[in-house]
Amino acid sequence: MAMITMQEVTKSYRGPGGLVRVLKGVDLRIEAGEFVAVMGPSGCGKSTLLSLIGLLSAPTKGSIVIDGAETAGLREKERTRLRAEKAGFVFQFPSLVSTLDVRENVLLPLILTGRTEEGHRRRADALLEAVGLGGRGKERTYQLSGGEQRRVALARALLLDPPLLLADEPTGALDHESAHEMLQLLQDANGRGRTVVMVTHDRDLARQAHRVLMLRDGVMAE
Repeated sequence: MAMITMQEVTKSYRGPGGLVRVLKGVDLRIEAGEFVAVMGPSGCGKSTLLSLIGLLSAPTKGSIVIDGAETAGLREKERTRLRAEKAGFVFQFPSLVSTLDVRENVLLPLILTGRTEEGHRRRADALLEAVGLGGRGKERTYQLSGGEQRRVALARALLLDPPLLLADEPTGALDHESAHEMLQLLQDANGRGRTVVMVTHDRDLARQAHRVLMLRDGVMAE
């Protein structure tokens, strides 16, 4: 069963010099349970592709089906609801809230979905344990290393148990050991049935995925 299907997807932006076409008719199918790496030169549209898959933006044209749900044409409120149900995000910059402790940062998705914390605090602690930060839920995020902050972001992404995990340069600027630990955590999440789509510049990292996709000049090629 396909987790992601894109057909003739284009994405254009209005820039100072006129219309900029970032994606130019992308066709893509990613099966449920796959671990896929997306590579390509800087500025080729990798992050834009991930943004469309994660429903952070809408295509200019084309069809995007996520876990059986057609997303093109959805209103912002509908896209927000579906995004909360289907996708978790890990970015190069974890965007943690410094005024909140580690556990509170993991619980942030509840605010976006209007859910209560009841029953989720225990899950947040279990996720922190799973990413190697057990017992550190009351610490402030500035007390953590860059790799540890990235692990908090991963725990946050997994809080609502989404079937799809999207990672944009998740090991960028990390040392070799921290990068390896992050990759292992993504592989563990994949091993538990989640579909993982990872954007990376690191060829060695990409080789650990089931499949590597190349994006060049706004067009996808395996």
